[in-house]
Formats: sequence, structure tokens, C-alpha cells
Amino acid sequence: MKRVLLVDDDRELSELLAAQLTRGGYAVCFADSLLSAMTGASEEAPFDVLVTDLYLPDADGAAIAEALGVPIKLALTGSGAPADAERLLAAGFAEVLVKPVSGPKLLDAISRSLKTAK
Repeated sequence: MKRVLLVDDDRELSELLAAQLTRGGYAVCFADSLLSAMTGASEEAPFDVLVTDLYLPDADGAAIAEALGVPIKLALTGSGAPADAERLLAAGFAEVLVKPVSGPKLLDAISRSLKTAK
């Protein structure tokens, strides 16, 4: 079972997306900051996919991705600006998803990213 770390400071959104991902067959952990993501990552088995919000209280999503070293990274952002997407893709994110994002859309993005990474 693939493991997903979901990092977003919107607890309600995280719970909703985590439930969708779990139903989709993924093992999901979520965190609301860089600190809690780092703690969770050190206490858990390695993650296959990181889904992170771009703007968190204590870090930028790109900083979280770099700090954790998860192989597949997807960004969640409220910004539809092409410059933000270009920056994140250049930083190694597989996809940039603009909020609001649905569970099925996130599942599709993870599935595509896992197939591409093989």
C-alpha cells in the first residue's frame, strides 16, 4: 500500500482529502505544519507521495518537500498564477493542483504521478 503524507493547515480539508485517499487505497497521514510533518516523517515508515499546501504557517510547501525528500511531490495552492506553477514544477513537484481540489482529482493526480515515476 502506497503511503501519502498530506500537509495542509486547513484541518477540515485535510480530513476530507485523507478520507478520500484512504477509500482510494492509500495509507494517509496528515500534518498541519513543517514541524508536524517532520515529526510524523521521522516516526513513520517512509512516504511514497507528499501532497502539500504551498503556504503554511511555518514554511513554504517547497521547503517542506525539500526537507522531507519524498520521491513524489504534489502541491496544493490557492494561486492559479502560472509563475507559481512554473516555480513548483521546476522545484520537482509532479503536479500543481489549484484549490478547491476534489478527492477524485487528487486521486487522479497521485495515480498519474505514480505511473510516471516507475
